[in-house]
Amino acid sequence: MGSYPTPPPAPKFIHTPETLLDTTRRLIDSSRAIQDRVAEDVTPETATFDSVLGPLAEDENAMVGVVGELKGFPEF
Repeated sequence: MGSYPTPPPAPKFIHTPETLLDTTRRLIDSSRAIQDRVAEDVTPETATFDSVLGPLAEDENAMVGVVGELKGFPEF
């Protein structure tokens, strides 16, 4: 029988409760600001996919990346 390769080291979770809370608050504040801006700037007459859903989708995509980093583990 052949030998098995050495597995990679386990991912390290380097966050503290404080960094998790700070990052969570920052994400919530950022999302609220985007939602507030859309609500203030867009009227029914000016509403389009790009003016309403575009900013919300971009925010969600950015949030998914940060949340993935917080978890510290790759998703398969």
